[in-house]
Amino acid sequence: MQFFRSINSVEAMTFDLDDTLYNNEPIIRCAEQALQAHIAEHHQQAAKLTSLDWLQ
Repeated sequence: MQFFRSINSVEAMTFDLDDTLYNNEPIIRCAEQALQAHIAEHHQQAAKLTSLDWLQ
């Protein structure tokens, strides 16, 4: 990402989870893997749940 002037404060934040503006699937997958690793390390009971369990 290139910035052509300094940014003083955040004025807006966007979320594009359906890839309308840009492909963020790799970022979402990475975040999901990091979350699953954290859960597996810190919450062993929850780590036993499958992906389908989380969707219910």
